Formats: sequence, structure tokens, C-alpha cells
Amino acid sequence: MGSRTSRLCIHLSLDDGDRLPPSQNPEEPMLLAVWVDDVSHHPPSAKLLSQSRQLAYAAKVWDESELLALEAEEETKKGWGNACDPALNRDFGQDVLAAVQRNNAQQASFIDEPMVYADPCKHPEHLRQNGEMIMKEESSVRGLLPLASLNSPLGGGEIIGPTTVGRKAIAPYMPWSAKTEHRLWWRGNAHSAFYYDKWDWRAGQRLRLSDFASGRRERMEAEMAGGMGMSAEERGSPVLLEREERVRREWREREVLRETYLNVSLISTQRAWSCGGHYAHVFFCNTEDGRPNATCPQDKACDAVMDAEYDFAPYADKAYELKHKFRLDIDGFGWTTRWREELSKNNVVIKITLYPEWWTPQAIPWYHYIPGSYTFNDLYDIMAFFTGTPEERAGEISEKRRVVLVERDKMAEEIAARGREFAMTRLRYEDMRVYMFLLLLEYRRAWSDDRKAATFKLD
Repeated sequence: MGSRTSRLCIHLSLDDGDRLPPSQNPEEPMLLAVWVDDVSHHPPSAKLLSQSRQLAYAAKVWDESELLALEAEEETKKGWGNACDPALNRDFGQDVLAAVQRNNAQQASFIDEPMVYADPCKHPEHLRQNGEMIMKEESSVRGLLPLASLNSPLGGGEIIGPTTVGRKAIAPYMPWSAKTEHRLWWRGNAHSAFYYDKWDWRAGQRLRLSDFASGRRERMEAEMAGGMGMSAEERGSPVLLEREERVRREWREREVLRETYLNVSLISTQRAWSCGGHYAHVFFCNTEDGRPNATCPQDKACDAVMDAEYDFAPYADKAYELKHKFRLDIDGFGWTTRWREELSKNNVVIKITLYPEWWTPQAIPWYHYIPGSYTFNDLYDIMAFFTGTPEERAGEISEKRRVVLVERDKMAEEIAARGREFAMTRLRYEDMRVYMFLLLLEYRRAWSDDRKAATFKLD
């Protein structure tokens, strides 16, 4: 875990270090701390960051005593809600999440600006949906610290850099015409939050995805609703479908929608890793103070719960996997390292993430890829737009609609081609080196008292 992070900044910067402007004080060379973990360091303080930016804009620095006093005050606070000013609590996030789910029954919504959507201050529901934010509900806010990291949800204070993991992962090319599977494909492990009863680990994004794709979510909703005498709306899910040249909101049996649009599952072989000794013994079978729970079946506790609650599938044949035109990429412990490989497969990637990355400003949503919601409420609408209604997928289609869907398929093909080009020309090792070099130039300049002397000059 740590080795992949250390390669992030150190490996990429050493090759270009001699091109950096010389240190103004040779006895104090430039240092860059690197956080070597899959998730961010600590929840940030929006108040600290905001006041620091205000001082920077005014070309001023902190009074040290004032800074220390504010840091001491902020470090008594806990949770990712402190990334906002005023701070949000998780109960408010739960209230907003409930409202989001209710609103989905009334109107469709899509993600047009992914980094606006990823902001927990604008979307407090993320506090109850993202594994890292769930796990860090009791983590203390940290003071100001210049720190490089692979991972941090939007609003964090880390300096984000690229990782070399996955940089060589390029899939064999398969032309769009050879792809015959129209369902959305995803296979992955259950990473979201550690399996610890101290927090609501079942609310992590990948386990919720499994609930969504397997039907467990609707079964739980049915139980909560009493299960009997449910209306069509309660038994189904709203989806945007086109009828008589109009787009209409219709309710459909969720089983039909799942079978039509989804090929999504957790991977059985990865469960052994997630339920290994570290997880089962340290988290599943220990109390909050770290003492073993005598009533917990140590060796099989995690496996028993996962088998009872979640569906798992084996790894699939690579040739079959490549035949899917649509693929999902969703956060695990932070963002995934699949991104370049997923784009290179010449398919439309629906990316569900709350984590900005080094390439984020360059990738254009709905042009290189399609952004998706953390609630998954937009997945059926996206798939229906590109591939048609359940009846049309089953062959009941007019000639007029057939022509429309041919055009939609062409649109998807173009997104896939642009995504593959992005992977091949914007996510290369040399692109990472350029990014890190520019980052270190600015980092050196920001730390220098004489900004002009520290500014890069091309000889």
C-alpha cells in the first residue's frame, strides 16, 4: 500500500530534480512529505484552509500564535463534515440523503459537473455514502500540513499527485463493432470501509452497489414498507423512457431493469482478501477498545456475514468481459487504479467518484467518459438512453426507434473512442512526469520568500 504511494512523488520527481530552481538556502533543501496510504491523512478544517487562502490572497502570513490557537481549537473536532464551514454533521447528511432518494421518484437528474457534485458541502449526503467519510466520523481534524497524497476527497488539504500503479495497464483493442453485450459491466472487490461495527460499513459505496445490482436494496425497502400490498411504484424503480417522441418517467419492475441493463457483481475470490485475518480478527471480532470478542467465531465471522448478505461472482473470461460496451468504475478505498485500463478498452466508462485526481481537469465529462451518481439512481436512465427500453432490448422495436438507437450507439462509440485516446495520450508515464515537475516548480516557488528568484526560467 505504502510502496505504491512513495513511487508517486519520489520516483517521478527525482529524474527531474536537477531542473528545479536551486534552493535559496542549500542547507535547507526542498522537502515534500508523502502520505503512504490508500485514503487521505485526516479530515481537513475548512476554517483553517479558508483563512489561510484569504491571507495568501492578501500577500500576508499567519501570526504564529493565532495559527496555533486556531489549530488547537480545530483539532478538537472530528469527521469530514469539518471540510465545510460551517461544519456539517452526519445526521444532516442522512437527512439530505433521504431527501435525495425521495426526489429521485419525482425527477431524473444527471451529473454534469463531477467536481461540484463531489463537494460534500454541496452534497452532504456523501457523508453517509462514502466509505472513507464513514470510517473517519470519529477521526480528528488535522492542522495545516503540506502533504502530498494519492487520495483525498474533494475539500481535503493534500497535494494530489499521480501514481505509477496501472500506468502500463493497456487492454487489447477490440473494435466497437465486435462488442455485442449492451449491459453495464463491473466486477470488483468489496472495498469501501473496513468491516467494523463501530461504523456503518454496509453503507460504503461498493456494498451499496452490490445491493443495488442484486435486488437486496429493494428487498430491504419492501421489508421496511411491510412487504404486502405495495404499489407499482414501491415495487419498481423510475426510469426515463421514450414514448411517441416524448420522454416519460415510468415505473418498472426492478428485476426487469437489472436483467436488462446490469452485469454487476462483487468478485468471490477477492472476498478472501477482504475477510482475511487482519479484517476478521482486528475489525470483525474485536471490540472498540481492541479486546477480542469472545462470542465471535474468529476464523469464519466475516465470511459468514458476507455470504449471507451479498452475492459474489467468479472472475469472467477476458474475451467476454471486453465484449461489453459500457463499464463502471467506482471508488474503493479511495479512487481505483483501473482508470487508464478501463478507458483503453474502447468502451464507455461510467465513473462514480468523489476523488479529484491529477488528470481530472483534462478529462471532459460526457465527452471522454460519463459521470455517475453515488446513489446509482441515474444508471438505468443512462443505459436506457443509449440502449433502449427493456421491450426494445427484447426485440419489440419500431423502425423509427431502431434508427434512433443506431444513432445513440454511434454517440456511445464516439465517447469510447475519445476515452481510449485520452488513456493513450494523456495518462502516460511522461504525462505524469510533466505534471509532477510542474507541481514541484510551484511547490518550490510557494515555499520561497523570494518568489521571483524561485520562478523557473528556461535556459
